[in-house]
Amino acid sequence: MEDGKKSRGEKALVAGILILGVLILAAAAYLWLFIMNKPVMVLTAPSVTVEAGDTFDEWTMVKSLEHVRDEQVTIDRENLDTNTPGEYEVVYTLKGLTGEESLPVSVKVVDTVPPVLKVTEEVYEGQPGDVVNINQFVVDASDRTGVTCTFEDGSTEKALDEGSYELGIVARDGAGNESRASVSVQVIVPDQEAPVIGGAVNTAVKLGESFDVMSGISVSDDKDPSPSVTADVSSIDTGTLGATVIHYSAVDNMGKTSEAERIVTVANDVIEHDGARYGVYWDLTGVAGQPYLVAVNRTMNTVTVYGLDESGRYTNPVAAFVCSTGPNTPEGYFRTLERSRWLYLFEDCWGQYATRIIGHILFHSVPYFTQNQANLEFDEYNLLGTPASLGCIRLCVADVKWIYDNCPTGFPCVIYDDSVTAGPLGKPVPITIDTADERRGWDPTDPDPANPWNM
Repeated sequence: MEDGKKSRGEKALVAGILILGVLILAAAAYLWLFIMNKPVMVLTAPSVTVEAGDTFDEWTMVKSLEHVRDEQVTIDRENLDTNTPGEYEVVYTLKGLTGEESLPVSVKVVDTVPPVLKVTEEVYEGQPGDVVNINQFVVDASDRTGVTCTFEDGSTEKALDEGSYELGIVARDGAGNESRASVSVQVIVPDQEAPVIGGAVNTAVKLGESFDVMSGISVSDDKDPSPSVTADVSSIDTGTLGATVIHYSAVDNMGKTSEAERIVTVANDVIEHDGARYGVYWDLTGVAGQPYLVAVNRTMNTVTVYGLDESGRYTNPVAAFVCSTGPNTPEGYFRTLERSRWLYLFEDCWGQYATRIIGHILFHSVPYFTQNQANLEFDEYNLLGTPASLGCIRLCVADVKWIYDNCPTGFPCVIYDDSVTAGPLGKPVPITIDTADERRGWDPTDPDPANPWNM
């Protein structure tokens, strides 16, 4: 009996030991499987910043994996767009024997890189008012987040002003990053004008004097600061009396040309008046008792009166009259003869204030049908300034009376030809009479109080 009881006690002890052993083994297995070898995933950070357009390697966020294989980790990056700035979430999930564990990572996609901007290096040349577009100047503009190009004022078109300057261009991406550049602009008014030749005025040189064909010549241009001018001759023969026409040509840097000419007269002597020089072919020596010399230019039908200078020479032009000469008007130097208040002329006509030059050649007024101031040949009067007489020098009453009153008998008179210039004082514009006017029988310049033109 006692032996039987002991046997059961021993059996119970063994069973207990066995159960305890099982429990210990189970505990050890649990400790090994679920504590000592538990799968562990450690991330580098809860958030990360990525430059837009860069490649995002999600595994770089996994710092370590323990007791787990890579295939036990799933990464959800379905909503991540690394080309578009914004905030996204990438979820890391670890699958173990005891279930799943998820860890989120915040991914912030940013754009901090300015866009690429390349503009033309050529200088833009235009005209005032030209309208240019931004695309004319931008060679390349690119960015991962898109780019917009404008001028500095935000416009995409601009009307150009005259001048040389830099035109600013701005490239701006979707994140507000900017790149800047500038292009050179030269806007000029087109050259529409040819150069202007100055100083090409007729002049005179004394026989034997030297003369520079470029003397007094200048050239200017609205755009070219240094246009060129040339003459068709390098010199003129000042040892021979006569006139030479010099042709001048000017050209600017745009190829626009202009021409001018002047006549240089080689004469026996020269008179200077108002900065210009005029050739004369007669003796300028003063005559005692004669304050004036009267010169008649047959070619120009002009009379110029010269007074004495400080040296006693007739070089001071004091008056100019328009006249009419004729085919028999002689050339030469004369001392005038007698004079008459009225004088019977050729073919039943009369003239006022007549002064004889030589033979039948006189200074006198335009003819009258009778010795009557109201009986003027008005058709002949309207020919003043042109060849209209047989040979006498016709003038209006005011002019011929001036010679009659101011130039004593015997005053010197020169009759010559000069097709270049009428004289230092030019050629006056003659008065014409309206042949339908009732006053046509009177010379409009006659100072007589009875002259209806004076009323």
